[in-house]
Amino acid sequence: MVADAPRDDKPRHNRRGDNASRDRFADTLRESHSGGRISKRDFKSHLGKLSDPPAALRDVTVVLVGTKKAGNVGAIARACGSFEAEDLRVVSPRCDPKTRASLSAAKGAQHIVHGAGVYDTLEDALLDVDKAVAFHVWCDGLEPERARDVDALIKTFPGGRGFLSRAKKDDEVNFETDEETSPYPRRDPDTQNPVVPLFVGARRARIRGVSGVGEDANETREDEADKKKNDEAKNDETSDVVVHGWRRRSHVTEPANRAGRGSGKLALVFGREVEGLTDDEVNACDAVCAIPTGRLIESLSVSHAAVIILSQYYQSRRGGEEE
Repeated sequence: MVADAPRDDKPRHNRRGDNASRDRFADTLRESHSGGRISKRDFKSHLGKLSDPPAALRDVTVVLVGTKKAGNVGAIARACGSFEAEDLRVVSPRCDPKTRASLSAAKGAQHIVHGAGVYDTLEDALLDVDKAVAFHVWCDGLEPERARDVDALIKTFPGGRGFLSRAKKDDEVNFETDEETSPYPRRDPDTQNPVVPLFVGARRARIRGVSGVGEDANETREDEADKKKNDEAKNDETSDVVVHGWRRRSHVTEPANRAGRGSGKLALVFGREVEGLTDDEVNACDAVCAIPTGRLIESLSVSHAAVIILSQYYQSRRGGEEE
């Protein structure tokens, strides 16, 4: 009998020359300076390098609210990198979003973690976006338009202002806006804080076309009271402001990261691991969507929800390009 040939258990398609598609992908990584572990000093040279064609979701920003686990920040950053969405914004995190756990979970998308803007309020993070979509399990009784499923959501909110202009023109879109013509509230050039202080309802009034003063006198008084309360909390450094059972922290982020990478985007807003989003946070968005799930578990983890939504948006763009 002829002896069987020795079994080769080595993984296939890992060496250059074994797989043409993988070789082309590796060349793209080298051209865009992406992949591998990236230091916090070099991350800026890795952002926005895709140009031929441009990043599929360059008009999309992912917003994480009150994230408790740093690993979730990294996992979602990796999902952003997988689907070509490099604008990540973190609102009032209960962890350090740039720890080793986060960078390890990012797996090649460390530049997205290092470049993430950190904000104290959701309104601040959404100051320069065109439309915002909140992902929440229970949508009944909330103000924003409700999308029955992800397909309906993508048809109603296909992208930000940059994506809509790209549909009309084939030239490259510049997301940066001129201060004189920008429809968005201005930021201080040094701190990147809003020029006009934000308060509860400020974004809702702007996106829904309501007068800044408010037609209802009661609504005006409530807005002024909320603004005063927020200002007092910001001025009192020793104030123990507790929201959802944890102490609110103040985050210091360099202005370049707080400004994000362009205006007029579509924001995908994901909530806390356990509590999700508050009603006020959902109402500050233009639409709310619940990802359809089965009857055994109430909701998805925040990282899985982000992967599903980003994947669906990416596939919708790829489908349009192939047509």
